Amino acid sequence: MHITFNTAWPANLTDKEWQKKKSFTDKAKSKTKTGLGAELTKAETAWKKIVFDALDVTKAAGKLGNPVIFNKPDHYTAAKLVATHQTTVALDAIKAIKLAAAKAATTKANTGLSSTAKAAAATIETGLLHQATLIQTISLKDFDDKRDELAKLTFETNLAAVKRNLAKANEFIKKVEATPTRATFNDGIQDHSRPLTVPLGTMGAGDGKHDPKALVTPLAHWADAKDMLPTTASQQDVLDALDKYRQAIHAISQWAA
Repeated sequence: MHITFNTAWPANLTDKEWQKKKSFTDKAKSKTKTGLGAELTKAETAWKKIVFDALDVTKAAGKLGNPVIFNKPDHYTAAKLVATHQTTVALDAIKAIKLAAAKAATTKANTGLSSTAKAAAATIETGLLHQATLIQTISLKDFDDKRDELAKLTFETNLAAVKRNLAKANEFIKKVEATPTRATFNDGIQDHSRPLTVPLGTMGAGDGKHDPKALVTPLAHWADAKDMLPTTASQQDVLDALDKYRQAIHAISQWAA
């Protein structure tokens, strides 16, 4: 989620500020030594252990080992795992804050305290409960939403590239059909295979289409400039190789349609 609340610990919920609210008499009598100050320090310390930016999908990049730029769906998945670890820290903070709030509730009812101190304890209790509520509003759903959004965009971009290069592949087929020579085939086969194998090899399933990686196999060697026709290749060898290429392109075309 986008964390919009102030993540700094409020000054009025610190031991330092609490001590200012107590009179000399409050501090002098043993029955007014409530222990609230120590609990406030624990709550503050627990709060400050939370890396809020790691919990905010708009700020998580570069935090706690995350990539500096999220440009792959997996980056959001990994960042959510980091954020999940931080929710454990956040739960510890909630526990410490609520213990401090309970101490504040006891303190505000302490009849030995001055009215100013009791009023301050009541305000502190309310403030602490508010801080706990703020943590509880944090959701990691945005990490999933951003991952899915980027995955969809990536799939659509790659699919568009596949369709563009299928058109070029069909032009190449026509060219070789018109001039079925070893040179014509070898000169163009890599340039009309690799632009298809690269996106198909990284896409995965999407938009109701199955994972296309198996479609890469018939073109893989040509994409890597392997299995070129030898100097002894006959015209029939050229046509046989072209037929193999044509079948691969047809299978990809059916998938992309």
